[in-house]
Amino acid sequence: GLTVEYMGWMLKLFDGVAALENSELVLSDRPGLGLTFREDTISRYKVA
Repeated sequence: GLTVEYMGWMLKLFDGVAALENSELVLSDRPGLGLTFREDTISRYKVA
């Protein structure tokens, strides 16, 4: 199997992060990785 590491920082940056259910990775049915950026979080760290 594939090792999946928990990265708490991802929860702050993205919506649609894959979830764990019964020790299995549950993927989104959205295109690609299914992630969308959380603009509210990203704008706080943006460098002009």
